[in-house]
Amino acid sequence: QDLRPATCRANYHWAVAADDGVIVQIARFSVTLQTAAGTLYRYVHLNTSDLAVRELQPVARGARIGRISNNWIDKLPIHLHFDVKDTIKVGQQTLVTFVPPYASLVESYIQRNKLQGEQHE
Repeated sequence: QDLRPATCRANYHWAVAADDGVIVQIARFSVTLQTAAGTLYRYVHLNTSDLAVRELQPVARGARIGRISNNWIDKLPIHLHFDVKDTIKVGQQTLVTFVPPYASLVESYIQRNKLQGEQHE
């Protein structure tokens, strides 16, 4: 899912942790957060030269991960590619699949605002 911040200003808007977990990977253009339940949250196009986290660091929901840029594909507008992989059961089968990310993002920003004493709707 590609998400555009309020403005196209690079390295200004923060991506935040969608849940409590551990930063399990920092790659050339992405950061991956894993929860205790095994859910994987991947943040792509962050400015990886100036992150607020490091590999194997525990983070709380709402904690800053990094600033949104267009790292890796500089011809595209500033945006965050955000995806979620989770384990689900379908009948007797257990699958690891991509799931819709919006609910977890909304909750994370609400939590961040509560921690900072900001108002939200």
